[in-house]
Amino acid sequence: MVPASGHLKAGPGVRADLLGTRTAPNGKHVATYHGWPLYVFIGDDKPYKATGQGEVTDGGAWYVLNPAGDVVTTGGKHS
Repeated sequence: MVPASGHLKAGPGVRADLLGTRTAPNGKHVATYHGWPLYVFIGDDKPYKATGQGEVTDGGAWYVLNPAGDVVTTGGKHS
């Protein structure tokens, strides 16, 4: 979640022009990348860890995005 007055900052390898926010059903602001909402999978507690890749929870599958903002569907439980 992003505070309403918060500003997103692109880190190394992240395109600033693809960063954004959108309002979730609960009224809070969610960070997005190339239009996709960004969330942290509960089991991913270290950088570059993607144990949730392909995991189906909360009505959909979790996937990582590449630096171009495209969904990467390989390498997970359902690839």
